[in-house]
Amino acid sequence: VRGFQAPQQLSKTFGKTPPTYEPLPVYLSQHCFEDIKARFSYLVPASAQRPGSEIRAVAALDFRMIEAFQPFEPVPGFRMTPLPVMHGEDLICFGYSFQVGEMNIV
Repeated sequence: VRGFQAPQQLSKTFGKTPPTYEPLPVYLSQHCFEDIKARFSYLVPASAQRPGSEIRAVAALDFRMIEAFQPFEPVPGFRMTPLPVMHGEDLICFGYSFQVGEMNIV
């Protein structure tokens, strides 16, 4: 993910403080977010700021909760509909149907 996010400024204290990135929006259910928070706590800002923890330069993610089958437009004219799918044996996450104008891609 970091490869898609250019640092907004180069730090003179490289290695001491992580660079800043424009957050990348991540659309997911509350259930999926809780699973990510448990498995990859370093990606969730509140859990990444533990006192005495190592400073890491990780992706800046903007977690946005959405509901199954409720269409939304992340950018004007580009409609997405979240569809529940199994990921592995026990996690339901979203696949998406994309619609631009009259064209619909599942």
